[in-house]
Amino acid sequence: MYVIVTIPAFNEQECLRETVMEIKQAMEAAGFDSYGILVQDDASTDDTSQIAAEVATYVYRNERHLGLAGTFREEIRNCLHHGADIIVHTDADGQYPARHIPDMIQKIQAGYDLVVGSRFVGGTRYGNSRVRAIQNILFSRLMRILSGFPITDVTSGFRAMNRRTAERIVIRSQFTYTYEQYFQAAFLKLAIAEIPIDGRKTRASKLVRNSFDYGFHAAKDIFRHYCAWTNRR
Repeated sequence: MYVIVTIPAFNEQECLRETVMEIKQAMEAAGFDSYGILVQDDASTDDTSQIAAEVATYVYRNERHLGLAGTFREEIRNCLHHGADIIVHTDADGQYPARHIPDMIQKIQAGYDLVVGSRFVGGTRYGNSRVRAIQNILFSRLMRILSGFPITDVTSGFRAMNRRTAERIVIRSQFTYTYEQYFQAAFLKLAIAEIPIDGRKTRASKLVRNSFDYGFHAAKDIFRHYCAWTNRR
């Protein structure tokens, strides 16, 4: 099975090389030789694309800044174009340790459709601010109520999926893909699993200005996708 590890990158020249090298080390240590690394540059203004060209298998650059959800759509489209059987999505800033990637792949090979790396199970470490951790816990509880599936880390961007899932789930959000992808997977009754991971502390989010801004947009996103998908059921 061909695995592509995909990374969205917006002005990540400081950490992209290290992140990609860590992924290569993890994959090779686990004995994976049929894999590629795809970097989707979201119209960076620094040397992100040049660094990606030196270390990644595939490099794409958005013509304009699309944000997290728009870049995710491009990533998935390009991974499918290159024949990926399994797609692993991670962040450029090194928040998610690459050593967990083989475990996620094994879960997909065992029959799961979507595997999420959770920073809230098995004594794991969240890594970022307490406010964001509390928000994540609350939104995860809300998602459990609305979807009926016991997920613990709904905002985690560390995810693996099989080709069928990548083809069936279409992200339309303009904010983030995490809630919408999860809702679609739950409502389509796909097999979802979590694995425990340790999160690392990283730089401030580029998605929103602060935690309050994130909370507002996240709550709006959750209810919008819930209403959209319940109407389609």
